[in-house]
Amino acid sequence: MSNINQKEKQIKYVTDLIYPDIIKTWHSGDVIIISAPCGRGKSFFIKNFLYDFAKANDKKILMLLHRVNCITQFQKEIEKDSKTDFIDICSYQKIEKTILHNKSFDWTKYQFIVCDEFHYFLDDAAFNITTDLSLQEIMKQTNAIKIFTSATGENVKEYIQELYEVSPITYKLDSDYSFINSITYFNKQDTIEEFLKEAIEKKQKAIFFILRLKKFTER
Repeated sequence: MSNINQKEKQIKYVTDLIYPDIIKTWHSGDVIIISAPCGRGKSFFIKNFLYDFAKANDKKILMLLHRVNCITQFQKEIEKDSKTDFIDICSYQKIEKTILHNKSFDWTKYQFIVCDEFHYFLDDAAFNITTDLSLQEIMKQTNAIKIFTSATGENVKEYIQELYEVSPITYKLDSDYSFINSITYFNKQDTIEEFLKEAIEKKQKAIFFILRLKKFTER
């Protein structure tokens, strides 16, 4: 299966790259990888385009997340939009606990399994020795389309390809830093204060990386 690496400037969001006619070409058992920087519409695609497709075709989506705050936020959003009819939310950790307790999880009702921030499988392995359990269980679900999304999942993509001998369909949006006009380094507090004043006066957007925020919040 071919990889899709779109670099044209007009392609800014995931929904510019993946639309309903593309979703129609996916089949049960396919592994889809969506690689895109933060803010480029990965979650929007799931909650809107994929949801609409699933609803129109009477299919269900299981959304897997790795952090409590992400689960809470996503749950509130789909409840607000009345989309809990075709989207269920679960944590990777719940899947892992189910396996450890020799209990079964009902995968059969889901035709789409979305693994959000799938770099979790390697990144969290440093302190969670069960991340491989959820990945193994997900990869066993050959009757579902498995969608992996992340901004930093390249290593996990290679890991999945080699370990499970699959050829994922990849959709990639490269990072765009063209909006950054300049990068400046400094080591004096007075200097950062001058840059802050200048940005405010000129109404410019700026981001400052500093070692100790306390110095400025206390003043």
